[in-house]
Amino acid sequence: MLTISKLRKIFCQKKFYPKKKLGQSFLIDGNIQKKILQSCELSRDDTILEIGAGLGQLTEDLTRKVKKAYAVEKDKVLSQWLRENLGSFKNLEIIERDILEFPLPFKTSPLNLKFKVIGNLPYYIATPILTRLIEDRRTIDSIYVTLQKELAQRIIAAPGGKEYSAFTVFVNYYTCPKILFPIKRTCFYPQPEVDSCFMKLEVLSNPRVKVKSEELFFYTVRSTFQKRRKTLLNSLAKGRLNLSKKTLLNILEEAQIEPQSRPEILSIMDFARLTQTIDRHIAHNGLL
Repeated sequence: MLTISKLRKIFCQKKFYPKKKLGQSFLIDGNIQKKILQSCELSRDDTILEIGAGLGQLTEDLTRKVKKAYAVEKDKVLSQWLRENLGSFKNLEIIERDILEFPLPFKTSPLNLKFKVIGNLPYYIATPILTRLIEDRRTIDSIYVTLQKELAQRIIAAPGGKEYSAFTVFVNYYTCPKILFPIKRTCFYPQPEVDSCFMKLEVLSNPRVKVKSEELFFYTVRSTFQKRRKTLLNSLAKGRLNLSKKTLLNILEEAQIEPQSRPEILSIMDFARLTQTIDRHIAHNGLL
């Protein structure tokens, strides 16, 4: 495990300075690293994709446990360090690339087996990375990530609270998320300004609810949360569905949803029922 003094020595040798704006922080707590390794439940048959391998504190232990490992690191200095220090591992491929530009899904084996994603996601870009992974989930079995505590709480939020959002609905539609354990900011160097959580997102074989049109489902979710202070009736009436308030009142009544409700009290099942009702009405009346 790299200590603060060892990290500083490496930084000096490589003329590397962690970039705060990129969220570059390095794990210095050996107990947390052990908990991460145990939580990922790795086997010799696994293929993994590590996001933000950094100086390889975790990469080496992960690589020893699996059949094949891909370590993606955007920073040129860090990726060079990985090649110099971990290049001898035959089952490790080091990729110097932005994860948002990495081609997913990619073929991981002759049988195209699903892989596990593991990483410490920079706070400023965690949401786009998770969105990308979930959208390209076809070859992903599960996602294990260190996230800012506030984001993790948003992901697992229940309807009715201020943390509950369109992103909550999106993540829970495709995955089963669970916070595994908290991580204090003091476990990293340089120390970030917030605490973190280690989280598992198990990719569901089928979405949590069944809808005819996912496009309509997510449009309804996003459009209502964008105007979360407005009632469902008013936010939907001002959207691109071109439905009158009278029609929407009938739709909401049929869906058993109070027109004066706001989006944060609707569960995923409620949104699915609302979407299906809108879809049936549009199809029946030939509006689209």
